[in-house]
Amino acid sequence: MPELTRLISTGTVPLLSSEVPTSEDAKTGATLAVFSVQENHIVNSTSRQWVSGPFWVNIQGAPFEFKVKFTAKQVAEAKRGLSFKKANGWGKMELKCAGEPVEGDRFKVAFLVGPGVKQYSSLRATAAATDETGLMGEAADPAKKIDRRETQSSHDFGKYPLLGLPAEYEMWDFGSLQDKKKQLIHIGVEMLPQCSVSDDKPDGIATREPDATDVLEDIEDFEEKEFFEAEEKKKAA
Repeated sequence: MPELTRLISTGTVPLLSSEVPTSEDAKTGATLAVFSVQENHIVNSTSRQWVSGPFWVNIQGAPFEFKVKFTAKQVAEAKRGLSFKKANGWGKMELKCAGEPVEGDRFKVAFLVGPGVKQYSSLRATAAATDETGLMGEAADPAKKIDRRETQSSHDFGKYPLLGLPAEYEMWDFGSLQDKKKQLIHIGVEMLPQCSVSDDKPDGIATREPDATDVLEDIEDFEEKEFFEAEEKKKAA
């Protein structure tokens, strides 16, 4: 109960139980998911992709599952040149909705990385109380412990289930942003609901439909394969 009291006192309420902890800002409706990744998954790994555990976000009153996909930066033409270890911990993140929400609801999405991410919920509450919005990069934390980047436009997961940042700033140096003492990289994903005022396509990777190049090679291979097979069947029908 003390934890619940603390969340409510800062203007947030807990959401559905999930593998990745989430909270919702009662004032703005923004959902914040926070989790930690071991460095041997996205810094020293010989794999090219890794996928987070699931978390759920309410869209039009129904919970939908989301996961974050990490992909290593390609540093060589050959397939063997694509791994987090060869890329020295450089890679990108993409947010994927596993369900099929009704089209129409749009979200602004921000990705956060750094040792201070776990304290970001209190920073967010302070910003809301002082009407400070649009915090980006290291400016989001006076101690410079968070790198925060957000999409340039709102996104409809009912139309495009996969969302990434624009190419000019989609790559992260995960190794430099890790908690050195714990050998963990703390990750946050913030989703702020928007009014559906535009039918423009979202920015970054989300402007295309998912294709076979998105198939994962790690523990999520089977789920991703099923997703694309289902998409192909829909197109063929």
